[in-house]
Amino acid sequence: MNKNILVIVIVGVIVFSVTACAEKNSIIKLNNDSLVKEPIPLIQGDRWWSSVFFNTHKKIAQKSFSLISKNDYPDLFYYKDKLIDGASDEDGHPTKKDNGGYPYDIWFSTKELNNGKEIGVLYKYFNKKFEDAYENIGIICHLTQDQAVPTHAANIEHSFFDQFERYYGENENIDISNFSFIFPSYFKPWDYYQYVQDDTRRHLNEWLDPETKIPYWQSAKDAPPLGKDSTMGPHGQYGGGKDHFTTTQCENNYSGNYECKSVPKSPEIGQRQIAMAIFATASLLESASRNLPPIIDDFQIINTSIRFKILENRCNVVSYSLSNSEHVERSANVVMDAKSVPFEKDLSIDLKLKGRYKLSVIDCDNNVSIKEFNIK
Repeated sequence: MNKNILVIVIVGVIVFSVTACAEKNSIIKLNNDSLVKEPIPLIQGDRWWSSVFFNTHKKIAQKSFSLISKNDYPDLFYYKDKLIDGASDEDGHPTKKDNGGYPYDIWFSTKELNNGKEIGVLYKYFNKKFEDAYENIGIICHLTQDQAVPTHAANIEHSFFDQFERYYGENENIDISNFSFIFPSYFKPWDYYQYVQDDTRRHLNEWLDPETKIPYWQSAKDAPPLGKDSTMGPHGQYGGGKDHFTTTQCENNYSGNYECKSVPKSPEIGQRQIAMAIFATASLLESASRNLPPIIDDFQIINTSIRFKILENRCNVVSYSLSNSEHVERSANVVMDAKSVPFEKDLSIDLKLKGRYKLSVIDCDNNVSIKEFNIK
């Protein structure tokens, strides 16, 4: 059989199967001469903020780069694809059913997942597995973006068919022109997660169904207070006990048949939360770049001389100082070789005197890396 024909046949079978399955699990009603198709019932358990056709996390990560300066953060653009891959990755969730995760732990420690994959930003970074390190930063972005989703922030058990996630997962249009979110400048990469979650939770009681005046989403009555991770507490619920964020609109198409689609009752909520996730992602990425320290690499002692290499993720100029127990031996600024990321510079210094020394390398963000050694 011709390969092209085979592909068409396979795709046709898949489309037919999916359509048949959807029709089997849908309820069609005739009501006031309008054809209304009710959504597929909620299946408790799995949850993904993505769809077969579009990945919301990926779109948010891609859009966030429009808010970031390439000159100020060259490393983010150099590893852009890895950051976006990480933002599309579910590995940050401790289990498949968790609505959150542990951004602080992902930054500082090493975790081995059930599939054998290790995640840990600084662990990967100091071991010069830079692509993995930036992908892990993307995983922190993913967890943070999740907290802009009401069902995640309220810790509601939900499925792929959650109406908020499903609608925005299949909606290609992202417009942030009417929004601006400013985050505290002192935030570390792991701080955005709780900030976004708290912001979402503050609005839950304000987000009402215009038809019933019932909140779309509700936190548990005994949920942790703001400032504490609600996803590790009791489960919330959909307002009124069911998901009712979207409604079905039907109209005649050009062939005279009814065409129905789901639309949000309160589109302004989704627009705001998507924008919040984009701005938070951009700020988080910038913070991550600023908080990666310089690396002292390939350190060698040869008689009374030392040789070493400095690796730096974003600063064109760093400084170093050498001190012994009595005084600072020397200090200097170093212009980095910026041909690739991380930037590099090889140095060789003759100390002349024996003794115990401390080498400190400081980047433009005041991150410090220290190496202590003896000249015998």
